[in-house]
Amino acid sequence: MSEKDIDAVLVAAKEGPGGRDAVICHRGKLLSIASNARCVLNLKSPNVVVPIDPVTGSPCRTLDALLWSFVGGSPVLNSWQSPKAIPLTSPPADAMAKALKKLGFSFVGPTICYSLMQSCGLIIDHPVGTPEHTAAAGRLAKRKWARGR
Repeated sequence: MSEKDIDAVLVAAKEGPGGRDAVICHRGKLLSIASNARCVLNLKSPNVVVPIDPVTGSPCRTLDALLWSFVGGSPVLNSWQSPKAIPLTSPPADAMAKALKKLGFSFVGPTICYSLMQSCGLIIDHPVGTPEHTAAAGRLAKRKWARGR
């Protein structure tokens, strides 16, 4: 993604349907897409020092391995009593943000990392007693590698 590509996206965002609300309009965030993709590819390089998975003891040479290392390799089913109890970040998200930044990723703060963990199923934050929490608990109970916190 070049500067010319970024400029084209920003112009299209201003003029297109939905205007600025339809597209990311922050130049730095747009540039981070390509930069972060390079960081993902760099994980495979033997010249890059990557975190070690605490469960397997292996270097995290893929984005998948790296992300799962922050939850011990299995989904975490939290037991929040209400939606208001669900945090915006957590110690694993803080650690993930710090590790990603050390590897050169950008726009990866703790809140973004926590949202990523939720959306990818690394952590499950449905409040206890909801149909979603019950269903998730049932699915995870069938898997030997799943655990709750």
